[in-house]
Amino acid sequence: MAAVAGGVERRQWLALVSRSFRLFNAAEFADETGVALAAVRYAETKFGPEDWRVAALLVVLTTQYYSGQAAFAKAEIAMQRAIRIQEKDARH
Repeated sequence: MAAVAGGVERRQWLALVSRSFRLFNAAEFADETGVALAAVRYAETKFGPEDWRVAALLVVLTTQYYSGQAAFAKAEIAMQRAIRIQEKDARH
């Protein structure tokens, strides 16, 4: 049963990430931000708040904030968190 649940979670995760990239590439920034935030929250819940997948999605979110909304303060906060996660991960 755990393998089935893991497969479902993996599909949910990949669907969020894929949708986020599609929306970003289509320049649908308002929708993309919500999807990217949902993907970050999902990754935090399923993989832990310090997981590399959270950091990767924070970089995507940073790009969206910077490019799509010119929300530079939000972009900076997201990028700083992504860097902290990666630095912590590199020490282990």
